[in-house]
Amino acid sequence: MLLAYNVPSLRRYISEATKEQIGIANHSLRDQWRQLVTRPLLTLDKRLSYLLIVDALDECDNEDHIRTILQILAEARSLTTVRLQVLILGSIAVLLSPLPTISLAKVISISMTQVTQTLERLQAILDVPKDITSCLRLHHPTFRDFILNKDRCGEFWVDEKEARQKLATSYIQLMSQTLKKDICEMYPPGSQASQVESSWIKKCLLPEVQYACLYWVQHLQKIGSQDYNGEEASRFLQDHLLHWLEALGWMGKTSEGIQAILSIEAHIPDNENPNLHTFICDAKLFILHNRLAIEQTPLQLYCSALVFTPGNSIIRKIFKNYIPDWIHLKSKVQEHWNAALQTLEGHSGLVTSITFSPNGKQVVSDSTDETVRLWDATTGVALQTLEGHSDSVMSVAFSPNGKQLPFLHVIGCETSENQVI
Repeated sequence: MLLAYNVPSLRRYISEATKEQIGIANHSLRDQWRQLVTRPLLTLDKRLSYLLIVDALDECDNEDHIRTILQILAEARSLTTVRLQVLILGSIAVLLSPLPTISLAKVISISMTQVTQTLERLQAILDVPKDITSCLRLHHPTFRDFILNKDRCGEFWVDEKEARQKLATSYIQLMSQTLKKDICEMYPPGSQASQVESSWIKKCLLPEVQYACLYWVQHLQKIGSQDYNGEEASRFLQDHLLHWLEALGWMGKTSEGIQAILSIEAHIPDNENPNLHTFICDAKLFILHNRLAIEQTPLQLYCSALVFTPGNSIIRKIFKNYIPDWIHLKSKVQEHWNAALQTLEGHSGLVTSITFSPNGKQVVSDSTDETVRLWDATTGVALQTLEGHSDSVMSVAFSPNGKQLPFLHVIGCETSENQVI
């Protein structure tokens, strides 16, 4: 077929159609058109135009055939509408958290007018708010499974992997174009994140940017390591790692950044991309060592965090130009990272013991300050503080299932009741 010959990207889809529809040569013209032309064309890039030439139509003796051909050619005009519907539905279906209409339009680079017009046709399956700053949602969560199922959905089928790839690329581009040093315009390096109004943070970091910062790695991860080589992530992080961490700091989501870096490290083996793997490992140490500074005073990323980073650190070498000129006396720092990954701060008294949970994901510590604290072993985030003890807690342990904590007090050496976490 000339269409497959002239548009190589269609060959696979046309070939699949002939295998799925045995004896398609004997089907009606309309069915052949939909299976061999319309559906394959829906897979093409929406930004490209294709010219279909129908030759010798006037030489056709059967007027019914001429009428049918003209009718099915008219259907080609609906390709743009169907493709746009698939793009919007696919984007909404694979979102990990709802986005406002205006944010979705920016992410998929479609005009607000086109998005609004398309959403009007989809109100039977979407909750479309009148306010474009409100979030879009599917009426029924099960519809997501339907449109991601090729066998059930037909021409509205959404290729989940392809949809996530496109969105991940859009998120990286959006962050690259938006994130910058001091994005919230706070100026003093000691500006406390807790003192900044949430409304101001939302104004500086729009919903689509916050979503991108939180979920871009998860979308890449869901694509699968075989289809993702990490080059996009590498370019972004080597240019904007500090900007991204700063944004997460203002958002109060530093721990999500740690999890994202760990996810990239796990999905990119060092033997496949050694340079990126080395960079990610160094970035992990940088974030863990400076977690508290990022959480409390995000702009310290460009000051104390870089100043006290080891001299041979890749992060220090790449981003050293961000260190302010007014820092003249730079302390002599060690050349390499030490064995300590991070410091867990929170107790006001002497820590008497620490214990890891059976699965290694949590740490519990007890102290003479009469509290017991539960920590996330990976991110260092304090998960819970247990108070109410009348004296120092000298020992604590996890139950075998990791859900209960028996305590041993100093006075009387009595064990308190089990407390469920």
